Amino acid sequence: MTKIKYTIILILSITFMSCERNLMDNIESGAWNSEKGILNIKFSDQLGAANIYNDSLGNGYVNFYYMDTLNRGIMDLEIKELNLSYKATSDKKAGETLLFGPDSIAHINVTSQNGKTKTWTIKMKTFDDIILGTWKIQKLWLYGGVAPDYSAVINMGTWDPFKRNPFPASKETDNLLTFSLGGALANGDCFGTVNNEAGPDGLYADFIFIESGDTINVNNFYRKIPKGISNWSKSAATNTITFTPLGGGASSTLTFVETGSYQLDTKRTISITDKALVFNLNQPSNITTRGKRRNYAVDSPQKFYIEIQKQSK
Repeated sequence: MTKIKYTIILILSITFMSCERNLMDNIESGAWNSEKGILNIKFSDQLGAANIYNDSLGNGYVNFYYMDTLNRGIMDLEIKELNLSYKATSDKKAGETLLFGPDSIAHINVTSQNGKTKTWTIKMKTFDDIILGTWKIQKLWLYGGVAPDYSAVINMGTWDPFKRNPFPASKETDNLLTFSLGGALANGDCFGTVNNEAGPDGLYADFIFIESGDTINVNNFYRKIPKGISNWSKSAATNTITFTPLGGGASSTLTFVETGSYQLDTKRTISITDKALVFNLNQPSNITTRGKRRNYAVDSPQKFYIEIQKQSK
């Protein structure tokens, strides 16, 4: 009976060792490993991170943005980084180039450790945004007051209360805004720097309201774009742009609008000849000063429009 027990134990031990050895052989050989993914990829002059995903059928895609305002079509881009699944290999390596056809599509084949291959579709999206380039400030518009009977749309460059200080609002209307691209994300958001450059007169406006004994600094409402260089970021989803001073300070957010006529209240509209940057001031309606000039610009300003015209890309 004892011999039978020892025989059974011996058989089980041999079987276990055999299974363990087979398992280790399987692990070491990679027969279990079917992973053939692209974990990260980056091309020369790529903007932002690539969007890497699989569809419901398991097909693999990589989308990325590339700055190519010349729209050259066929392009050969260097792969700067390429990280794959564990022990996977590919027909392209970092340091090599990948050829994109007229449709801006290329392919990379990734092979898993156990020899299974997956073809990834790489889509290059040419990135450009209307805001990029140089714009000239044309006019400054103010919409304010207590709507609808005591509201107004005012050209700030020709309005007396903003003409009475040494640096009137009109000094702003020859300035140039140059938006330079710093980068972009896979969702179309972008960012960079903007240079608010004084025009030929070398001067910026100082927004001081002077009227009927009042001298009021309202730069907090109207100095929305910092002088000189600052940072900007744009949301593709909301079409809004945010300016942030380089040295710190409060950010300001605007909406970019196209040519057209816009209804402001039941009695007031504004017509934009080209493009405009629109800042929502949204100050509470002050009925104490309604009908007075200060109500429009100081007590109850609602919107501030910077009308701009494109000069160059």
